[in-house]
Amino acid sequence: MTDIRLSRPEEIPAQKRLWKTAFGDDDAFIDWFYDCRGPEAQVPVVLEDGAVVSMLTLLPHTLSLPDGGAASARYVYALATDPAARSKGYGRQLLRWTDTFLKEQGVDCLTIVPAEPSLFKFFATVDFTASFSTRKLELLKDMLEPLAEALGLTVSELLSGRELTAEELPKAAGEQIMESMRKGRKLLWRGAAATLAAVALAGALYVGYHYATSVFGRSIAEVDREGLEQQAVSYMSGFQVLSSSDFDYSALGIVDLKQRGDYLAALCVDGNGHWEICIYERDRVFPDRWRANGGAYGMEAGQIRCWNFGDPAGNAVIVMAGWDLPRDIAAYSFENGGITYTCSTVMDGAFLDLFIIPDSDDLASTGLVLLDETGAPLPYENPWEPYLT
Repeated sequence: MTDIRLSRPEEIPAQKRLWKTAFGDDDAFIDWFYDCRGPEAQVPVVLEDGAVVSMLTLLPHTLSLPDGGAASARYVYALATDPAARSKGYGRQLLRWTDTFLKEQGVDCLTIVPAEPSLFKFFATVDFTASFSTRKLELLKDMLEPLAEALGLTVSELLSGRELTAEELPKAAGEQIMESMRKGRKLLWRGAAATLAAVALAGALYVGYHYATSVFGRSIAEVDREGLEQQAVSYMSGFQVLSSSDFDYSALGIVDLKQRGDYLAALCVDGNGHWEICIYERDRVFPDRWRANGGAYGMEAGQIRCWNFGDPAGNAVIVMAGWDLPRDIAAYSFENGGITYTCSTVMDGAFLDLFIIPDSDDLASTGLVLLDETGAPLPYENPWEPYLT
């Protein structure tokens, strides 16, 4: 059963666990955010069988409009979905619910600053539009203090944006501004040199991080399988507590790979009847390298699993896989968006398929039918676990 509502105080520990799983932030930062976000912050959540599986935080603010007016707004922060519950459209459902809820509360608009350009298309699917730009301006405190002193204000009051009257703006303030600017010019030159050095170092670290944490592979034939296996162990083992799986990551091996566009899927087994799907994305800096960024875990021999998700470009990505299945299964079919897909890829009781359906937000894959070598349906009552029927 799925429910969407505002969170309750007793759900905060579950929210923090989901935050850590989704973003990898340390406990100190997460605790700091919850301590400092303010009493007006609200957290809508998606509950699946009573468990928090998706959430976002709403931070109140006011938009200053060009005509001098103002609009009440809420800023969306930390939209997160449990990896085990992705591909079900919970993020979009939560944003739509939030929009309706805020309209009922009389809030004028909902805002968000996407973390990267590719996310603009995702938010467009729930009717967000690009309406403003952001700019970061850093002011040195040493440049503001003389002006604030001359005006008889604190630096905080100066930055508050209060309009000063003619009486509050004495001639001496102009002299203080000029002197501050002369001192500030020297500081700016020094700061510019330091900034350039910092930017160069940050760029080198960024590029180095992407290279060191990705795996080479222009094609499946050239890919570094051992590197992919190491990434799968590092990424997937982090979810073992959530899944209560007995998967032996020390024995993980990749038995099949499939690539479509910017995605690579791996069928991973441990030789003890357990298997998982690891999903890799093409690295943003090095397009001939791959990085683990998703997957399905906790499957047993004899099961079939579907793992679906929507990508930032607005496509539906569908992964179908099965391991150690009855040997009379030679093919299968399923439905998505009213279209039936038939795949004759089951060999020796195993298969792995990766599909990308352009411009589709339909992530539901239904109507699974198992077929024999002639294409006739097999009489399995539960096709997802055929050994049980």
